[in-house]
Amino acid sequence: MNDKEIRIDGLSAEQVQMLDMMWAIESYQDYQDWIDNLTHEDAVMAQELQNLLMIEMFEHALDDDVNIAKNYLKKFQL
Repeated sequence: MNDKEIRIDGLSAEQVQMLDMMWAIESYQDYQDWIDNLTHEDAVMAQELQNLLMIEMFEHALDDDVNIAKNYLKKFQL
């Protein structure tokens, strides 16, 4: 994936803070340890935020793929 900014609008300050914490975690094991120490409610929020982030990243990848395909197809336009 390229260096485009990932943006998720409509988050609360608490959700933004949690995403910042998640982003700073360096390994999957550290992430699992962090999740294991959260309250149930916070663990649910972390999972929801992870899902939102994955969806946003997937959409960016799809946009990039579509743009690559469009640019390639332009070579064959008359």
